[in-house]
Amino acid sequence: MLRQFYYFFLAFTILSFSSLEAESAWELSKQVDGITVYVRNAPNSELKSFKGVAAIPARLTSLLAAIEDVDAFPQLFYQCKSAKSLKKVGDNEFYNYVVTGMPWPVSSRDSITHSIVSQDKKTKRVNIAINSEPNMIPQKAGIVRIQKLSGYWQLTPLKDGTVEVVYELSIAPGGKIPTWLINLLIVDTPFNTLKNLRELVKKSVYKNAKRDSIID
Repeated sequence: MLRQFYYFFLAFTILSFSSLEAESAWELSKQVDGITVYVRNAPNSELKSFKGVAAIPARLTSLLAAIEDVDAFPQLFYQCKSAKSLKKVGDNEFYNYVVTGMPWPVSSRDSITHSIVSQDKKTKRVNIAINSEPNMIPQKAGIVRIQKLSGYWQLTPLKDGTVEVVYELSIAPGGKIPTWLINLLIVDTPFNTLKNLRELVKKSVYKNAKRDSIID
């Protein structure tokens, strides 16, 4: 019995390590204008995971306000056609509905995202965890519902006064999407979203934003 447990534990450890090792294998895909994009294979999805990184000169609460402004989603998120708030639970938990456009003849996608904001009070790093809640509202005709989506925003203050912004996402978009479009989306989405954020956060409406639960 002890030997069986040992082999089980050894196998479990090897599999876990292999999985973590595979997940950490990011590949540099683009590095332009202060924005870096990495991609890697995602389990159970034809669309690779992406991670975009940029240092943005702004306050934490300003960036957070810009990222959370549902009305501004079409200005922030690449290919976003429309968005609306579905539910707000306190100051740090949100449910949003987002429609993302696709080039013809591919159907638009929609998603229900559940976001939770937290902060490490010592480092001041802010994390926005994102997951999908595909069954929260009925599906709409002519739009493909994204069933699986997970990722995060990570905002880390740097010593030079900027904030390192990391945007990572893994999506199973559903339906048929041409390979050329998949390859384009996994790079253009984080790159253009971070580029848009860098400009959006300059607006006066975000500059003086405050949040009682967030230390700037």
